Amino acid sequence: MGTVYRILNQLKEKGKVKEILTEVSHFDGDTSFHSHFICQKCKKIFDVFGELPDLKNKKLKVGKLKDYQITFYGICKQCKK
Repeated sequence: MGTVYRILNQLKEKGKVKEILTEVSHFDGDTSFHSHFICQKCKKIFDVFGELPDLKNKKLKVGKLKDYQITFYGICKQCKK
């Protein structure tokens, strides 16, 4: 397992994968701009596209934004049934 996480961290450093910030490490091979939805019941992670504008490289009062992550939490449609 150590080798797997070392490789994943190397890929993350090279920008080939993104780490999803959760209580357990998850990695996403889709590095395009998108957010995530995490179901608080089943713990599945869903990609969310097109809901928010791409703010990369925007200048903020505190500095220039390089990247960010937005994660939504709730109950997915499947668990709601």
